[in-house]
Amino acid sequence: MDSPEFLTVSDRVLTVVIERDAFPVDEADLFKSVIKWSIASLQIKGLEVTPSNQRKIMGSFIHRIRFLIMTRVDFATNVFFTDILSENVSEECKEILRCISSGDKDEQVFDFKPRKSSFGFASYEPKPLKSKRSNAEWSEEPSED
Repeated sequence: MDSPEFLTVSDRVLTVVIERDAFPVDEADLFKSVIKWSIASLQIKGLEVTPSNQRKIMGSFIHRIRFLIMTRVDFATNVFFTDILSENVSEECKEILRCISSGDKDEQVFDFKPRKSSFGFASYEPKPLKSKRSNAEWSEEPSED
């Protein structure tokens, strides 16, 4: 994913790769690579690089990135501030963070199954963070004090 050739693969090839369960990759690294791919693809097509255009060029394969198995830190650091997830970023991001924090992954649009290597062993599975804050405190809106 770090090779220059990755940036020139078609969206079909990228979709096939991302949809694979047997793909040992850290999801945050995968997301960062897809961001680089979207920038390169837009530049090749002569289109402006904006979060909205990046989301459009990613199509539905964005839902195959397994945001729900990222840690809160990985999600907040690598995904939240990119404005890629939707025009209603706050709602989609809040829902992903809620699911990551609570472990509630029923009926989600985003895939959450851990990936496996081609040998059948589970790939990267993040360990929960230990925090002094409760899940309720994480979901509270910050005050403007």
